[in-house]
Amino acid sequence: MLDHWCIESLLETDLYKFNMDNLYFTQYSDYTGKWAYKCRNRKDGSVVTFTKEDVAEINRQIDHLCTLMFTQSELSMLFGEATWLTPSFRHFLSMFHLDRDEIRVVYDESIESKMAIEAGGDLDPLMRNTYFEIYVLAIVNEVYFYHHNKNYAELEEEAMRRIDKKIAQLAKGEYVIGPFSEFGLRRRFSRKVQDYLVRAFANAQKAGILGKSVFLGTSN
Repeated sequence: MLDHWCIESLLETDLYKFNMDNLYFTQYSDYTGKWAYKCRNRKDGSVVTFTKEDVAEINRQIDHLCTLMFTQSELSMLFGEATWLTPSFRHFLSMFHLDRDEIRVVYDESIESKMAIEAGGDLDPLMRNTYFEIYVLAIVNEVYFYHHNKNYAELEEEAMRRIDKKIAQLAKGEYVIGPFSEFGLRRRFSRKVQDYLVRAFANAQKAGILGKSVFLGTSN
């Protein structure tokens, strides 16, 4: 069991989700949708498999996820930056929370990965259940990496050391990658590592030490 929540705010998703959902809300509010999780990763030539412990923790994390709502300060920040989003959509988000009954995560011996995740259904509005995608991918990754690496804390520390090293190499001109952004949320090792990476690169950009490389920001 993790000692923290993988998702602590509903803002912790990719920006395009709000762009898509603004369209669903304003023009396709009666559309329904259903989606299923498929793990494409393979390890040593075989499909990555999940344990009963993994599934239990993923469900616990989703239980917490479904208690979250947007705060007014979060909405003010989002709509202050994404000025193209409509006022009526903000009102919708002010009352929004994910419905736990719309997602099912089960341990299933009959499938290769041993885990099945389905969200939505014939009566579930797409403008609501579309949000499960990014949150669940981030949760699944972090839970899997935590349970399947005995040296998890050491790996987090090593990741942060490598981030610092990369910034130093950019500062020295060993690498020049031009304008770039961070898009790692759905595949991240942990929330802690992604937060460290974004802050480190943002601070380096503000300090003007990245040379000809330019950190534009994050999709998260």
